[in-house]
Amino acid sequence: MNDPLILEIRRLRAELAELREDQQFLMRALLQPADKRNAVALLPLIADVLGDRAFTAADVVAAALNTRTPDGQALLELVRERATDDGGLRAFGKMLARIEGMPLAGCRLISAGDGRDGRRWRVVRLSGG
Repeated sequence: MNDPLILEIRRLRAELAELREDQQFLMRALLQPADKRNAVALLPLIADVLGDRAFTAADVVAAALNTRTPDGQALLELVRERATDDGGLRAFGKMLARIEGMPLAGCRLISAGDGRDGRRWRVVRLSGG
């Protein structure tokens, strides 16, 4: 490779990183404050309790009910708050759909496809760099 080509690739990578940051900023800005607050607390707890396996909204509730760790109990409280809003568990699932793809609290909720029991997600931890 010649030097101008390498420089152009570096410039494009930097521009792509800047565009990604802009997109993430706009996604967070458009998110409702209540959803943002819930997601910042919820995503790390889901990652701690469920690990990297795929889950449905109902799986989160089941894991929270069956986990006696402090993280599990904190997750249960957050789920109770969201699931007691109008719509119950469906409202909780819709909130998960709204935060899908957004980097929050060092985590990102990604789609793992639709299954027999509804939409499935996975929480991935983001690297610091």
